[in-house]
Order: sequence, then C-alpha cells, then structure tokens
Amino acid sequence: MSTPTRCLVTLLLLLAATLRPAAGAAGPDAFGYRVVATTDPDGPQLGTFLDIATTGTQVTFLDADTVPEPENANADDGVAVDLPLTALNRGLGFPFYGNHRPTVHMSTNGFLTFELNASADSLSNNCPIRNGSEPNDVIAVLWDDLVLRNPPSTSAGGYQQAFDPCPYTQGGDSACVILQWDKADHFGGGTDAFTFQAVLYDNGNILMTYPAGNPETGSGSTTGLESGGSIFALTHACDTADSIPPDSVVLFLAPPIGAQSIDEHEVNDVIAQATPLAAGQCGAGILEAESDHWVLSDVREGDTVYALVDAPFTSAPASSTLELIADDGATTFARDDDPGPTSGAAVTGRVVPQAGNVFLRLTSGVGIGPYGLLALTASPGDYGRESEPNDVTASPIVAAVTTATLDTDEDVDVFSFATATPGDAISILVDRDPSGDGVLTDAVVELLDLDGVILATALTDPAQRTTQLARVVATTAGTHSVRVTGTAGDYDLVVFLNCSAVCSDADADGTCDGVDNCRDLANDQTDGDGDGTGDACDTCELDTAKSEPDICGCDVADDDTNDDGVVDCQAGVELVARLDRLEDTLRTLVKKDVRRKQPSPLVADALEQRDGVTDLLRADATLLIGADDTALTDTLERTVTQTVSTGAARFGKKRTRALAALQAIRAALVPAE
Repeated sequence: MSTPTRCLVTLLLLLAATLRPAAGAAGPDAFGYRVVATTDPDGPQLGTFLDIATTGTQVTFLDADTVPEPENANADDGVAVDLPLTALNRGLGFPFYGNHRPTVHMSTNGFLTFELNASADSLSNNCPIRNGSEPNDVIAVLWDDLVLRNPPSTSAGGYQQAFDPCPYTQGGDSACVILQWDKADHFGGGTDAFTFQAVLYDNGNILMTYPAGNPETGSGSTTGLESGGSIFALTHACDTADSIPPDSVVLFLAPPIGAQSIDEHEVNDVIAQATPLAAGQCGAGILEAESDHWVLSDVREGDTVYALVDAPFTSAPASSTLELIADDGATTFARDDDPGPTSGAAVTGRVVPQAGNVFLRLTSGVGIGPYGLLALTASPGDYGRESEPNDVTASPIVAAVTTATLDTDEDVDVFSFATATPGDAISILVDRDPSGDGVLTDAVVELLDLDGVILATALTDPAQRTTQLARVVATTAGTHSVRVTGTAGDYDLVVFLNCSAVCSDADADGTCDGVDNCRDLANDQTDGDGDGTGDACDTCELDTAKSEPDICGCDVADDDTNDDGVVDCQAGVELVARLDRLEDTLRTLVKKDVRRKQPSPLVADALEQRDGVTDLLRADATLLIGADDTALTDTLERTVTQTVSTGAARFGKKRTRALAALQAIRAALVPAE
C-alpha cells in the first residue's frame, strides 16, 4: 500500500536493460543511477568553488559507538546526526534509492549515511562500495580515515547550508543542500587541511566537489553510492591514484524524481476514490493484488489520451492491464495487456467520446511495485505535423503530439528536442495505428544523445499498438533526438520529458510553438476575435481576418477586387497621385510640343497618365460621388486627347478644357477618411 514518503521516486525508475551509457558516463546501476566526472570527455567542471565555512551552520560530530543516541564529541571517527534535508521537495527531503530522506548523518570520514548505527563513522572504506557489511545506505564522497574539528573551533569541521536555487548548476537549477568537510586531515598524516563537498539536489542528483589543495586524489578513498541492504550500488573510484584530481567534480545522476510526481492516495481501488492526476504530473504507486485508479479531470469530448505504466523492478512473471474507462466504471475506451514487467502497459491515441472525468485503471493478479504512470490528454490543437525532409537533419518537435509518416520501408524520420538538465527523464510513445483502422505500422524507435550515441532502442511488439521507451535518463543537457524506422505507414509520436510532453516553446509560456497563438510572447492563449493570433500580440483584436493593420488598417481587408494592382483601400490615394501627375504634365505642355512632326516626350507622358486615371476610374465606381463618373471619365479622356493631338488647333483652349475636366473629377472624389 502507498505511504506518504514512499515514492515520488517510483515515478522515476529506469528501464536499465534498454540503456547504453553515453561516452564518459558510468552506470547505470540496476536502479538507474549514472555518474559523470570532470575526468570524462566533456565532463562537468568545478567552476567557482563556494566555501560555506563562513555562511553555513557548523555541525557537531559525536561518537557513533553510543547509538541509538550518539554522545561524546568525537572529531575523529565521529558522526553528525540527523542533519535536516527538508529544504528539498517541499519538506519531503532528498530522494535516494526509492525513498525521500528528511535527514542524513555526516561522518567525519568523508561519507553520508541514512542508517545510524555504530558503523556510521567507519574509518575503513569499502572498495568497491557494494558490500554487504555496514555501513550501507551511503553516499561516499571521499571515504577515508579523516579527522575534523568540533565547535567552538572554526579552523576545521563540518558545515551545512540550503540554497534555492542552487549555486552549483551542474546538477540542476532548483533547491539543494550543501554539506562541507572543511579543512580535513588524514589521520596520522599531519595537517593536510583539505576541503570537499556533497551537494544534494531536489531532483536526486548528487554533485561532489574537490577544490585545489586536496592531497587525497583517490589512492586510499572510495567515491560512490550504495543503497540500504547493499541492493544497488555504483562505484566511481576506489583506492585508485589520481581518480579524484583537484579542481574537479563527480556528478551522480539520479533517475528523475522531482516535485512533478504525485503519490497515489490509498484507498483507490474504485473510481470513486481515484487519485487525481493533473496535467504535467506523473503518478507513482505500488499495486498490490487489486486495482489502482487515477482520474484525468475536465477532459473534453474528442480529446485523445496517451498513457504509459513503467514498472521495471517488478518480479517476473508479473503482468499488468491498463484501461481507460468512463466514470460508470464499466465502459472501456481502451485496454492494453502487458505480458511482462519490463515493456510497460500503455494506451495511445484513444479518443474520449464524452466530456468530464475519465479514469485510468491499473490491475495485476500478483501486484506491481513500485510503478510510475505518465499520461497526456491531447486536444486537436495539440497536434503538429512532421516537417520533411528529416531523414538525417532532425526536425524540432513543435507540438505535444507529432503526426508522421514513413513514406517507404527505407524512410527514416528524425525529431529533435532539448533537455534542460542532466538527469531529465525521457519517455517515448509511438501510436502505430493513429487512424484506429487496425493496420499497424512497424516502428523501431531509437533515442540518441547529443553526439548521436544511441541511448536506448525499442522494437515493435506485434501484439501491441504502442511502441515505447520508458524513463531513459539524460546524462547531459542539450539537444537529443528520436529516430523512427520501420515499414511504410502513419504513426503518432509523443515524447515526455520528465512528466510533460516535450516540444519547443520559444516564449516559455507552456504552450508548444506549433500550436502557440503568440509564439514569441508569453501569453495565456486568449484569442477574443478567434483569428488564431492571441490577444497579447494581436494589434487588431476585433478583426477576425487580421492580426496587424497591414496596408488598409484593422477591420479593412487588403483586397484588390478589380485585380488592377492597387489595393482597394488605397485606390483613392492612387487616383489623386495619378491626377497630380497628369495635371503637372498638362500645365508643362506648350503648343510646340504637340505641333512637331515628332511630338515631345511630354505628349507620350500625358497620354500614359490619362490612361492611368481613366483605367482606375472605370475599374472602381466607388471613387467618385455626386456625379456621373462615366461622363466625367469620358470627358477627361476626350479633352486630354484633343489637347495633345498633333497640330492641334486652339491648343490653349483645349488644354484649359482638359484641366477643367480634371478639376471636375477632383471635386467629385470621395473624401479620405
């Protein structure tokens, strides 16, 4: 049954069997932890070391041999008891191997432990760290026989300080707790005075810092992790010279847990007691021999549900069934029977035919635990189309659900997305039958890191509609990609980053670029005029056809109804300009320009400008008011023609008549608004 402290962690378990570590990364162990270090290619760097000896809280080391209540100050082989970690995860503490730990014990000998016993200050380091003897449940930072100091001494000792956000961004940008071994000495080795730290993050990552001046470079120490009971362990280095150099860090990457997950609320055996699962959250639970119910609220008719159960540590031959059901508890919209513990039950692309609440029901005859649950409810606006060509160069994922096609059996589709921090969890769902017609597209799915190294592969299961990868841990931040190959056919792709569907989001407002109605400005997607552009960036908020004034301004279409090359709203302005040019030409003309055997160029200009005016008037009958526009146009055409006729008699009078006809048109113009 579920307990409050049990398992935001479960959310974030890893299908270790599917993973291939990236270059420079060690692990994963069976739980999913990985480790990268400064000594690895492109490994994390120390940067600026933050000394908390003057800002943090100094701790007191006691004799662990006097448990259950340690007493008697002891700075050689001592332990600082119950140091608080409640600054993390809203008071739940630090997530470590499946449990949130509200406190930790700090040994003078360079390690942290979550088990308080007589070995909590052990001076003899285990090498390798996975060892059945105590201490277990250990974070070994630089485990060796060391000596510190106790208050009131300020020359050496142990310190603790919480930060939000963390000043060390190598492991995440949320809250962290730093524990510092300050000016430690090797036992019997004189005054070495070297300093190192453990940084515990909200997301379960662990950063170990080793600034300059550290004479213990790993030749007699252990650095690594071990769970309670020595079930899981990951050794970075032990008793190896130069494995922990000065000015370096070691970063352990946890299967993502974080505050995005929510524990099931028992009892949830029936839909009336279902645990709410909000958008952007993951579910976490342990299923015994009954059903667990989760509710997706406020679903709209026509929405589509995608969901995945991840239970990699359930003992074989356990199997599970995931159902999408109506609120009557009997109507089933979708069902998936998972034959084993590692593939994970899933439902994809199932359209909900009713509005309101729908439920995910997980059942198993023998129980499942722990498990994580991912779910997405997609509306029609959450879909985006693949952008070809993407056979080699990846196209960015711009919508929560990407509809795509393998055009031939040789086609390759590649999609890219960004991870924010090392330790992000990546899960992938491919719906092989998006049309629901029973024709399945074979789809092989590969997840690649920044360097194109394959982190995980999922093959098609002929019996399943879905091809999926569950909880692959990103070892670095940056661009990752999904490569899909198989047989020709349609498919839909959903990529989860931690608990939410991933997509590019340029303005970081939580809406994918592919469906954002105001892509470059964060907004709430309100669109009062329904023109597809959000009010936040719509400068014509009441114009259903425009989002900016363009040529004619808001509420006026930029149409050219007569197809004369002049936008309707500017026809009056254009007519005035043409009249001006014609009038200037007529006033410039003199008799000798028209009486020459080869008329002046001004004659040709006048005729061309005459045609420009009359063509525009005949094309748009709305430009003149209060007059017979046809008569005015004909008069202007006739009088200009007579004026420029070769050898025209009485040139002056004819030009005067032409100018009068032009002025009559001016007088009849529709006034400009």
